[in-house]
Amino acid sequence: LFFSPDRGPRLEGATVGFLRLRPGARFPEHKHLGHEQVFTLAGGFRDEKDGVEYGPGDLQELDAGTSHSFIGVEGPDCLCLGIVLNGIEVAGVKI
Repeated sequence: LFFSPDRGPRLEGATVGFLRLRPGARFPEHKHLGHEQVFTLAGGFRDEKDGVEYGPGDLQELDAGTSHSFIGVEGPDCLCLGIVLNGIEVAGVKI
């Protein structure tokens, strides 16, 4: 489940939204077209590229041009807020 709130001019062109992942659900491989910040509010996820797990209060930051996928870990649903400047690309499609 992904929800993208309205955003102001400073975030024009950015992908901004709340993401909810159930345990075992996977967010597909994607490329960052700008700097990405993901703040975990509840539950957790594991980055499939480096194996690092993120939980409530953790902030993951990735540079433009990097790519990864992630999966919800056991426990409560993962709820996080993500901001990627200039958006992301999934399977060659800009989002």
